Amino acid sequence: MNKKVWTSVIVVIIAIIVLCVVLIKSPKNSKPMAASDATTHYFCEEGTIDATFSKDKVDLVLSDGRSVTLPQTVSGSGIRYEKDSIVFIGKGDDAFLTENDKTTFTNCVSATVTDGKDAIATPTKGTTTATGGSVSTAAGISTFVSNSGNFMFTYPKGFIVSSGGVGYNTNWRVNTSDSGKLLVKLTSPKNYALTTKTNLSNLTFTVGTSSDKNVVANCLSIANGETRGGIITLGGVDFTKILLTDAGAGNLYTTTSYRAVKDAMCYAIETTIHSTNLGNYSPDQGIKQYDTDEVSNALNKIVYSFRFLK
Repeated sequence: MNKKVWTSVIVVIIAIIVLCVVLIKSPKNSKPMAASDATTHYFCEEGTIDATFSKDKVDLVLSDGRSVTLPQTVSGSGIRYEKDSIVFIGKGDDAFLTENDKTTFTNCVSATVTDGKDAIATPTKGTTTATGGSVSTAAGISTFVSNSGNFMFTYPKGFIVSSGGVGYNTNWRVNTSDSGKLLVKLTSPKNYALTTKTNLSNLTFTVGTSSDKNVVANCLSIANGETRGGIITLGGVDFTKILLTDAGAGNLYTTTSYRAVKDAMCYAIETTIHSTNLGNYSPDQGIKQYDTDEVSNALNKIVYSFRFLK
């Protein structure tokens, strides 16, 4: 081997050694970096959190009027900001806040908020004008658009918006032991007009998904206690309507589940009416049977507004 070849080999070896040293000494990216000065609005069961992310910290403004700044710390998955006894953890669109080892803001789902004048109208079939993640309010109606921009729906102003929490579990739809992801949950407020002096406890609307192959294969199948209720079309996509009633301890839960397979995912859009037995109340309380048609119509308006945007 001549001198030029040996020189070339030595240069290559030195370059490899230098590269290895640089890689070894470089700090590991063990914690995800949030977008600089980006503000995300989270809806939680207890209220809202405005989170402004910068390089190594997050500034939180809580709906109870408090503000706190937390430095970023190492997280095995997702994001984690922590100082003293306050910890803010998030993954994907979901987050929660703990204080003194107690969760004070639970099941938070991220979205952005626009003024009523910029409210998103419910699109007609095939319309995909709404993008991003937003909740807009106009004329007593709010519009929710998922942060991923995958879907949207409208609902009565004042309903509580939350998610199923960080990670996967079985609460993505009713009557299942399979894991999925509860993307968003609406709950009627305590002062909801239809619950006043009636045996109606609350209403919920949920959107959940699962990518489990077995779940997807059996997405439209009925399980024990369920009955099939036909097909409805939401935004050009056919959903199978499935009905389920569950009762116990003087409580009645009437769930209507709308299921469809899209993009190798099983989607479950569900409404649940939680009511109580009139026998639980004394006559002098003046509690009456809730108006079934009025309640069903209120929930159906939310369901029928649902649209996929992609």
